[in-house]
Amino acid sequence: MFGAPTTHQGGDILNTKYIFNGDFVDRGVHQLEVVCVLFALKILFPQHIFLLRGNHEFRSMSVVRARSMHTAPQN
Repeated sequence: MFGAPTTHQGGDILNTKYIFNGDFVDRGVHQLEVVCVLFALKILFPQHIFLLRGNHEFRSMSVVRARSMHTAPQN
């Protein structure tokens, strides 16, 4: 179940640093929830959470992806 990590075991955010390697906005139907959780963790634990920007965090990549999703397939 969900809860606070136990002390001195893997996953304890106070004893472990985490790097998230980008593409946060390309996580399907839960992409907003993923970004919110990552930002909240960064605010609460700024010295333990590191967010690297992936190619989908660039405006040009997001525009290309959005256009390709709304374009009708060519026959």
